[in-house]
Amino acid sequence: MHWKNVAVWWASVVVGVWAYGVGLAHARAGQGLSKGQSMAAERHAQLVRALSGDSVVAFNRAVAELAATGQMDDVAWRATVNSVLKEIDAIRKKRDSTASWRFMFLFSSSVVDGLGGGGMKAKEMLNILRNKASTPEVFAGFLAALGRSGHGSKEAIAFLRQKLADPKTPRVTRIRIRVVLAKLGLKTSENDAAIVSALKQRDDEDREIFVNVARMMVLVRPGEWVSEAMIKEMTESLDEDNTSAAVALGMLGTRARGALKKLKELNEHARDRRSGGQIAFTLALARIEPACRDAELRRLFKEIPGFFGHTIVVVYAENTFVLVDANLSKHIGEMVADRDARTHKEALFVLSSAGLGARAAVPAVLRFVGGDADEQRRADAARILKDIADYAQIGQIQAARRQQRSVPVREQLALSITFLRDLKPVSK
Repeated sequence: MHWKNVAVWWASVVVGVWAYGVGLAHARAGQGLSKGQSMAAERHAQLVRALSGDSVVAFNRAVAELAATGQMDDVAWRATVNSVLKEIDAIRKKRDSTASWRFMFLFSSSVVDGLGGGGMKAKEMLNILRNKASTPEVFAGFLAALGRSGHGSKEAIAFLRQKLADPKTPRVTRIRIRVVLAKLGLKTSENDAAIVSALKQRDDEDREIFVNVARMMVLVRPGEWVSEAMIKEMTESLDEDNTSAAVALGMLGTRARGALKKLKELNEHARDRRSGGQIAFTLALARIEPACRDAELRRLFKEIPGFFGHTIVVVYAENTFVLVDANLSKHIGEMVADRDARTHKEALFVLSSAGLGARAAVPAVLRFVGGDADEQRRADAARILKDIADYAQIGQIQAARRQQRSVPVREQLALSITFLRDLKPVSK
């Protein structure tokens, strides 16, 4: 064989081997991608099944995860709607004094986030508002979901305007509609003025009106659409029993600096009374003025153990823990490692209460779990991972468990992994 032919032959062999290697690498990459997609699809199907099941714990976790991770597609959305409507029927049939509270908890911020997620169908939502939301509480919940979505069809806005003009529409429903219209972009002087006017009506007989302005703002998330006049009147409306206004102002961050003085005064008064309002006032202060965050949180953590059960229920009902965003959760996550036992314990309580909203704290909590602190404290920290970690972080927890020598800590990590994987409550 001529040397040129040999050279050509070897070149073809080299190129062929190289091409095979590249093709194999691409094939493996494609298989990896397909496996990842398959795992994501399986998890999504599992969450949808949980939405339709009988476990309240699994439902709440599923809707929160779907909303927080942007996976609320039309299939998951319809499953969420069906479960919510089923629960509404159950509440109606029971017809007892707890109905209002049950509706409030049913339409929690995480459920509203889910109902207003990417899978929301505008026409179906409009149909629900027209035909299935027969009480003000139910109408408010689905209305909040429409507002949370951030977009409304022409038909939906026309329907809401029609409801505003209907003299049979309750006053509280009308003001809720105005808040949602403002969130959806209906920035008219007349609508804004009506919201400001409602915030000024703080007599006892009108209390339900101005309190529900703030509550609806919290559910749909306040933003640039909230005017300076609204912020001013919300600040004026603040009192120890109107913690929704504190939550709404806190979510506005530095735009609500004008509320700092009153929030601090109310926080002191709530502290004297050992009231759960401290949680809302402190977290709002931490969001509005980050420089005071650490000091305010430490003071709060010394007071939480003295709160009564009813007080904590109200704190949850007002969606107080939506104030725990990524930045705040990271800060509280670092406080888990504090030497003060109470600071450590109550930092865990706040993170756990914030749920997936505190998932940015997972790395700090895992560092503490893997450290050399007291074994029981590390086990307690491992326990809350089931509440704050999302499914994508399960690998980090599994790695932490493999490296963990303490049996109690390893057991708690295993229980958190089990819940995240199976969505079944764990109690140990």
